[in-house]
Amino acid sequence: MGAFTVPLEIAGGLALLLVLGATLFTVRRLIIGRGAAFDCSLRPGAPDAVSDADRTGRWTIGVARYASDRLEWFRVFSLSPRPARLLERSLLEVTGQRQPSGVEARAVLPGVTVVIARYGTDDLDLAMTPEAYTGLASWLESAPPGRTGQVT
Repeated sequence: MGAFTVPLEIAGGLALLLVLGATLFTVRRLIIGRGAAFDCSLRPGAPDAVSDADRTGRWTIGVARYASDRLEWFRVFSLSPRPARLLERSLLEVTGQRQPSGVEARAVLPGVTVVIARYGTDDLDLAMTPEAYTGLASWLESAPPGRTGQVT
């Protein structure tokens, strides 16, 4: 009987850890999703990238949430309660949009628009639904005078 006790305790401990991790993951997602949140993948860009093949970085699936003067971006596959990126509204500029093409069409969620943006001196791409893009553009344009981001 004693030979089976240790493997059963280990299996039970691993099952408990798995259930705890899944619970934390679900609770985090519910907390992040409160308020104005939307699915938003993010990829760092290269300032002189001519095509998708020239882009740097990989797409990371995430969730973005509006705060008063910033956009908080969270990785989906993380347990951290803090956003992975904070994008201040006054430094965020949308420079264009396009449909995903080639390999990137398989790396992002279906039906999204790739939003080409500049954040300060950094370039980045955001993949979101067309409805989420409309909300982002409205949020950027509705900032108080002197604190607005740009949509060109």
